Amino acid sequence: MALFDPQKHLKTKQRLADLNTEDRSLAVSTRKPKASEWVRAMGNSIEDFHEVISSEQPEIATGEKRDFIIQAANPDDEERLIQILSPIRSLLLVPLITTHGQFFIWECKQPGPTTRVMEAHTSGRKCALLAQKGWVKIGWDNTTKMYRAAEPLSLEGFPDPKWPTETLEELISLAYEDNRIITNLDHEVVQKARSKLII
Repeated sequence: MALFDPQKHLKTKQRLADLNTEDRSLAVSTRKPKASEWVRAMGNSIEDFHEVISSEQPEIATGEKRDFIIQAANPDDEERLIQILSPIRSLLLVPLITTHGQFFIWECKQPGPTTRVMEAHTSGRKCALLAQKGWVKIGWDNTTKMYRAAEPLSLEGFPDPKWPTETLEELISLAYEDNRIITNLDHEVVQKARSKLII
């Protein structure tokens, strides 16, 4: 006896049409701006961005290196996490949107406590601030090792940015929701890093 019953699917098209509702889910990625895309940054000043402590660590599932935000509940745990997850650096979280309406967070790398300030850090900040004022293309110049921003000759045809309705804090939470915010010593990435250390 066949398990498949075609009679059960006579109304499939109508059923799918009935289920066809507007997708309100929002996925937020973390990536660098592409040199080929026009972007705008949310806010009006550097204070509108969040600067966070981070550590680049391999993800448990894939082994791919990603930036994890360190947000400990208390100063003692923070100090311990910094020791375990060293080297530590700072990230300027820059919310960007493209002319096609794609929203993402640029993890604009900043110097850590043991690294010197480089052109890559300062030029990234300058480009982020310029993107708050208007549409720009942000690209990496491998010769000078710095970010460069290009402005359009005319704003004709450029849309006003349509920002998500969520708060910046909610958007950052979405971008890091798959366990990429470390709040305590029990986090699996911390446990893996600890296993490599004699503490």
